[in-house]
Amino acid sequence: MTLKIAHFCWSRGDLGPNQACTLFGSEGGTNVISGSSYISAGYGLNVDDLWRRNLPVLLAFFIFFQLTQLFVLEFYPVRQHFVDHETIQ
Repeated sequence: MTLKIAHFCWSRGDLGPNQACTLFGSEGGTNVISGSSYISAGYGLNVDDLWRRNLPVLLAFFIFFQLTQLFVLEFYPVRQHFVDHETIQ
């Protein structure tokens, strides 16, 4: 999977062979940076590890909110408003 960060380096023209962009993961002579190389060089993250890191957090949030909903529905007192039928005619 290749993500592209396009044209972040120079707003005018192309880069020459001896010019380089100053963003993380850039290569000399090109103004297009691969997103995976940017994340890897800038933050030390591997793109393949993102699901491995994020999926347990997503599952934990899901389980926490489901348990919270279950607790509230079971133990929170429900206010019942009864209408006096004699006053409504």
